[in-house]
Amino acid sequence: MSDNGYPVRDTLEEIERWGRARRFAHDVKAESKEARALFRNSGHHPELDHIPLIEFAMFLVEEIGKVARATNKMLISTDSPEEYNRWLAYGRSRLVTSASLIQRMAEVWEDYER
Repeated sequence: MSDNGYPVRDTLEEIERWGRARRFAHDVKAESKEARALFRNSGHHPELDHIPLIEFAMFLVEEIGKVARATNKMLISTDSPEEYNRWLAYGRSRLVTSASLIQRMAEVWEDYER
């Protein structure tokens, strides 16, 4: 640990991994902000409607299924780098959406107390 409490990153790989993690966190925050803006004019407003937990779970399972599909497509598309990169980008976007959904679910979790 360094003096400021953050872990010391010695290798270029550790620095690069930290940068990717920060970029992912930034993308999740942007996705959450964009989703909130889109929902403001729709029938399901996440801050005004009390979305049932089962719907959160259904959305999450659907997104995880899309990540699994992208992973499978990446594994079988070894011959075409373009196809591989397309599924890589799609899978990453689904991961960002899943993380945004989990963040929103965590924000309202306590509201479900009886």
